[in-house]
Amino acid sequence: MTRYRLIAAALFVLVIVPSPVTANHPTLEEACADVTCRPPADVRLKSDNGEIIEVSVATRPYVIHGLISIIAGETIHIEAVPQGSTLTDLRYVPAVENPDRTMTLKLEQVAEVGMILTVTNPFSKPLKYRAGIHRLGYDKFHQTSICPVPQGLKSYEHWPEPLIQILLVDVRFIDENDQDEMACN
Repeated sequence: MTRYRLIAAALFVLVIVPSPVTANHPTLEEACADVTCRPPADVRLKSDNGEIIEVSVATRPYVIHGLISIIAGETIHIEAVPQGSTLTDLRYVPAVENPDRTMTLKLEQVAEVGMILTVTNPFSKPLKYRAGIHRLGYDKFHQTSICPVPQGLKSYEHWPEPLIQILLVDVRFIDENDQDEMACN
């Protein structure tokens, strides 16, 4: 397993506080030298009881070894290269320069609705991914169900509770004729 797969795996298994650095694990600075990292940010969310809560989010890669991180209030663009049934070379881009291969993700809190994740699929095949959500008031990510994103369209995922961050992993193309793959799960 490469050192970047280890970082991605550590992020996905819900490590929020950086662990001690060892010879086998790169530092955050080393990772950010290779991929674009988001600067530290403060996320403001309305809690279930109406109170405004501010949460600080530490510097993290937007994308590292296929794992995508988006925080509340963000719109990010992820460029990828289609290769068979997979997407390779996933990377954060600050603006859409190649609309035929750039996904746009937006995570926002909408009054009286909750959290909405919008994923735009520019590709000619449907996309599917796995996701973990970081709920306000929890210190771990929890796996969540998702629906596929149809080719050339947007999908909208909804959660009634406030979310600080969502991690997406295993972003891939699926067969639109396979009912099991096209199911929300």
